Amino acid sequence: NEALFVNNIGIDNSANVSNYYMTGNATATVIVTQGVPVKIAGTTTSSPITQRFTNTDNRATYTGAVNRTFKVDAIASVGGAASRTFSVYVAVNGSVVTSSKATGKTNSGGDPDQVISSLIISLSENDYVEAWVANVDNTTNLTVVDLNVLVGII
Repeated sequence: NEALFVNNIGIDNSANVSNYYMTGNATATVIVTQGVPVKIAGTTTSSPITQRFTNTDNRATYTGAVNRTFKVDAIASVGGAASRTFSVYVAVNGSVVTSSKATGKTNSGGDPDQVISSLIISLSENDYVEAWVANVDNTTNLTVVDLNVLVGII
């Protein structure tokens, strides 16, 4: 965990990768202020491929000792309100990274729209990433029906 071997033959390295997801979520994310992102609510499941991360509900915490650069993808299907414009973000250590913003809009029936928020970021031990959502139009709560967060070395 404290060594880094690159481009060596015959040495197997463990991966620095995380994946967690939720499907069919019915828990609404409470929107307090229009346009202000909040952490997506719901129960997530950690993928067995996860290594050097600890996953809890909508959070991947890096446990590796070596600082690394990662690509983070948060793929979210957002619904729960008709014709609502929303934005999905990646947050690092509880702070939204504005460059990760991805915007979508639910249809007139409130059916989910899917967006992908991406970010390249350096993580140190105990840094964590989460997916957040904002209602651009008003304070109507949003439901992230499906969420898939992937974190891997680039």
